[in-house]
Amino acid sequence: MLVEQIHLRNNMSAKLESQWIGPYYIHNVLEQNVYKLRNMDGKLVKGVIHGNRLKLYHEQQLEPMILIE
Repeated sequence: MLVEQIHLRNNMSAKLESQWIGPYYIHNVLEQNVYKLRNMDGKLVKGVIHGNRLKLYHEQQLEPMILIE
């Protein structure tokens, strides 16, 4: 999962910043669409995140590129 950085949503000086951070794993699903996350190293993220700030992370498989000069 990726988490939206809502403090950058309306900040015009940060328009080139990444709006999403992560990826994270869902550690626990709580009531009212709230999630507890953990990072890729397995450490729990402090606090909880509402589901409207999450989106699915799709890992990209990059193909090797061969350049012929």
